[in-house]
Amino acid sequence: MLRVLSVTLMLLVPLPYFTGKVTLGPAGADRVEEDWQLILATPDPDLTCPQLSTTMKLDATNSSPFCVFSLNYQDFPSFIPGGVQAKILQGDQTLVSSTQGTGQFQTAGETVTWTQRLSLSGGNLNFKITGGQSTTWGPFGSTDTQLALTAPTPIAVLDNYSPDVSVASSGPSFGDNRVSSMTLLQVRYYQGQTLLATDTTARTVKLAN
Repeated sequence: MLRVLSVTLMLLVPLPYFTGKVTLGPAGADRVEEDWQLILATPDPDLTCPQLSTTMKLDATNSSPFCVFSLNYQDFPSFIPGGVQAKILQGDQTLVSSTQGTGQFQTAGETVTWTQRLSLSGGNLNFKITGGQSTTWGPFGSTDTQLALTAPTPIAVLDNYSPDVSVASSGPSFGDNRVSSMTLLQVRYYQGQTLLATDTTARTVKLAN
């Protein structure tokens, strides 16, 4: 357990400034939705392995609030194996969090899919996990209140959001070899209820294995 705890604490450290390729969406968007797919290799529940997270940012820096979704563990306010957890952070401080489920990955070849939504309205940043499907937890984020968070922000539009930053800031923190693939399948940009654009480029998280 000590080994698992020491590794997951790394997720509390803000990621460095992103300096790679940056693809920006259409100007004026105030909501972005990312569709994700995770395919496991052979998980190890005795080690709570693998542990993974995604990150959505308002921009490529760590100065603005950003959103994190963790799978197969929870690390706030303390480490708990299993389940999923959504958080909004400012630097290394967790502003708000929500959890669902307690089960741990144990099915070889399991496919997990979900959509994560980042939106801005009324001076607030909203983060919601929706449409989750898995063997381990069944459906998750299926109601309006599950894995739904809000925190204040002065930013009003998502002009500096980039899916490339999301992919570069996401992946396994423990157990790369237990993951077959992790992919951002599609991104949708909205202004209010109007769909501005759909980016169908599949972006695969680089694994160390």
